[in-house]
Amino acid sequence: MKTEIRAKDSSLNVLKEKMQFKLQNADVDTGISNRVGSTIQQFQYRNDSLQKRVIVMDSLMSKRKSLRKTYKKILTVEAQSLAAVITDSIMSHRQQVVFKMVDDVLDKAKQNMFNLAAFFAPGEFTIPDSSMALVDTMFGPLLDSLIVFSNKYAQLPREATLSFYGYADGQPIHPESALAQTLTSLGNLQQPTAADLNRELSRLRAEAMSKALHQLYEQRKSRFLNPELLDAVDIIIGMGEQYPNSRITDYQVDDERRRIVLFYWSVLPK
Repeated sequence: MKTEIRAKDSSLNVLKEKMQFKLQNADVDTGISNRVGSTIQQFQYRNDSLQKRVIVMDSLMSKRKSLRKTYKKILTVEAQSLAAVITDSIMSHRQQVVFKMVDDVLDKAKQNMFNLAAFFAPGEFTIPDSSMALVDTMFGPLLDSLIVFSNKYAQLPREATLSFYGYADGQPIHPESALAQTLTSLGNLQQPTAADLNRELSRLRAEAMSKALHQLYEQRKSRFLNPELLDAVDIIIGMGEQYPNSRITDYQVDDERRRIVLFYWSVLPK
């Protein structure tokens, strides 16, 4: 039993290190890493509980003579408690599958970058119908990968997280322009700065990419196994003029590398 506990503890540490590595390399966003971290914490709690029960049992075994009459009663209660914890952790097939699922999603996690010039005309934040074929070409393989992964764990209640982060460069939007007025209205902005307007534009473009992906999802939804066990959550954030990559040090005010949307996906147990 102690060997199994130590082995699982070691596996959890490897999983934590993998998650931190993926986060540091921007292969997962904070939303997905928080979900993964929460699941790992649940595993850690179960393993720690099991370890504490084993320590109690060891202590009881060493005090057999001193406890005398109450020994059997106490031991029976602790043994039942230990059995329940074992059933919920090491011996649970579902927990083994969930653990494998979390490890698997980290292996497949990566950042996907899309250049906005491919989808949006200058100052626009809607994707024209004429660009939907391009959306299918670029997003289709990602959605297909999500479907394959989801179907691998179709027996579990699961949640797909689709994260979209929109970015803009530093070119100001004229405050008196029609675009500025539209952004102010849609974002419910009060006396917006140039940075506020660019942030709202980047959010709307990320939202447009999300809607386009969901159109593709509708076309492919029959390919999901046990769809009644699958929920989907969108994370849509406008990052505005923030730099997309902290490792790039030569960004310019007018810079195509800043006009992008970053996309991440995960499927995790509920």
